[in-house]
Amino acid sequence: MSVYDLRREYLNPKEFENITSPNVTHEIIDRDYQIIEEHGPTNHIDNFHFAFKNPLYSPPPHSLFHQHRMDGIYKLVKYGDIVMTTREKRTRITHPFFIAESSELFCVDDFLYDRLYINKILHYFRISVLRSGKPKPTRSSYIPVTKEYGPGYWKTIDNDYHFFLNLGVMAINRATSMGDEGRLFMSEGKDFANTLRSQIQVWSPFPQHLTDDNMKIVSERSVIRRYGDERSTMQRYLESDDAWTVSGSSWQWIPGVKDEDYEFKK
Repeated sequence: MSVYDLRREYLNPKEFENITSPNVTHEIIDRDYQIIEEHGPTNHIDNFHFAFKNPLYSPPPHSLFHQHRMDGIYKLVKYGDIVMTTREKRTRITHPFFIAESSELFCVDDFLYDRLYINKILHYFRISVLRSGKPKPTRSSYIPVTKEYGPGYWKTIDNDYHFFLNLGVMAINRATSMGDEGRLFMSEGKDFANTLRSQIQVWSPFPQHLTDDNMKIVSERSVIRRYGDERSTMQRYLESDDAWTVSGSSWQWIPGVKDEDYEFKK
C-alpha cells in the first residue's frame, strides 16, 4: 500500500486502477498509519509524514490542532487529492476505477462516489497519460457494468461501399469483361472484383438470445469497452477458397467479419 498526494506527486497511469475508495483509504490510515508532523522540503502532505504504526510505541494523545489538521487531510482524501493504492481483491466498493480496453479510465459506480471526487481523479489521470502514455487495460475477475462501459460484442450496423472509389474499379472491370460475349455485366462476381467496402460495427450490450449461462461465460472472457464505440473494417471483394462450392472457390468480402463479433481478453 502506498499513499500519494496527487497535487505534488506523480502516479503512473496504470496505478490509477489500484486506487482505493475514500472510505477504505480513511479506514486504512486510521488502522495502520501514524501521522508524524514535521517540517522540511521532503514533506509533501501539508507537513505531515505517513508512517506505519509501531506496535511497541504508544503515541501521545492528539491535540485539537493535530485533529484539525487530520480533518483537513481526510477532506483531501474525500475529494481525490490524496489517494492510496493497493492490489488487494477488486470490487466496486474497494476500487472505484477501471481501465477499459481503449485505455480510458472510468468509475465503476457513479452513484457510489462523489462526482467531484470522480472528476478530480479523471483529471489527474489525463495529466499522467500526457506524461507517460496510455496504460494497458485492467485485467481482473471483477466485471464492471455501467451505463457507459461494460462487456459486450461488436454489432454490425452498416456497410459503406465507397461509391466514388468503386466507380473507377468497376470501369476497369467493365473494360475487362467486354470480351465475354453474350454475358450481362454485373451478372458474375468477377465484375465486382477489387471493389471496397467498410463494415461498421458498434460495441453493444450482449444480445438477448444468449442464455444466462452463456452470458456469464462470455462476460467473464469479454474485454470492457465503452458502449457505442465504433470500429470500421475495410474489406475487398475477392475470389477465395470455399469448400462448400463445387468449384472450390467463391467471391467474398475479405477479410471476413462476423455480423456479431465477440472480443475476448488476450
